[in-house]
Amino acid sequence: MKITRNVIIDLLPLYLAEEVSTDTRMLIDEYLENDKDLSKILKNLSEKELLKKVPSPLTKENQMIALKKAKRVTLFQTIIIGLVVGLLAMAFLVLVVRMPIQ
Repeated sequence: MKITRNVIIDLLPLYLAEEVSTDTRMLIDEYLENDKDLSKILKNLSEKELLKKVPSPLTKENQMIALKKAKRVTLFQTIIIGLVVGLLAMAFLVLVVRMPIQ
């Protein structure tokens, strides 16, 4: 059976993630030697993917900004949860007080 371009394209995500066997890697490499267009596309894609994976350094200033934002979000969530619990407690008390004792 002849390996078609579609088969190679189907295997490319695994190839790029380095999750293919040695035999499959050799098969794709061999195919790419003969298909210069696909090889060029793959090279450009690989370079773009590598650029995305480069971590950006986090400065002390950015760390402090992130910490302050996280504290603000946590405070906001705590206030909202407190309000919801308080309202539920008040609703429960209103129902209990209005309930006739038998």
